[in-house]
Amino acid sequence: MTTPAIVLHEAGLLDWPTAAFGFARRWMSAPEVETLAVNRLIAETDLAPEVVALTSSGLSEIDISEHLGALAQSSASIDDTVVLDRWLYANLVVLDKSMCGDETTRTRLNEIYAEFGYPEIIRYVAPHNIPPDGVTISALDCFHNALVQLRVELLEPGAG
Repeated sequence: MTTPAIVLHEAGLLDWPTAAFGFARRWMSAPEVETLAVNRLIAETDLAPEVVALTSSGLSEIDISEHLGALAQSSASIDDTVVLDRWLYANLVVLDKSMCGDETTRTRLNEIYAEFGYPEIIRYVAPHNIPPDGVTISALDCFHNALVQLRVELLEPGAG
């Protein structure tokens, strides 16, 4: 099953600040953090003691959070809005790949809309939000437009 963390990893967007942010919000699981740490060690891209510690099974959530926090602090600074957009993008990709019916998709879109603090980019997924020009846009069109926009912004810097 594809998860948002897998989507971010495959897109090259899962750095330590993004992992720490996602883990703190339960968008990334402990086994996914462990896998990320193992992959970093195998690739020899990050040999910090905290990375080694994260490969240990059975760490408490507090220990994982502390190690991720330390790694995030030592990484290049990334704006929280960018990190939030990464997680939003990943959740929309997972939904897009889920192949569920329109009604289930609309329901999940409304859940994502609330979970992410009602982001402007997907405001029209909610049935009570009507564009100021009065032209209605379907929730599914809004979803696909947001997915494309986030893809361009996050994966094609300078193109958006």
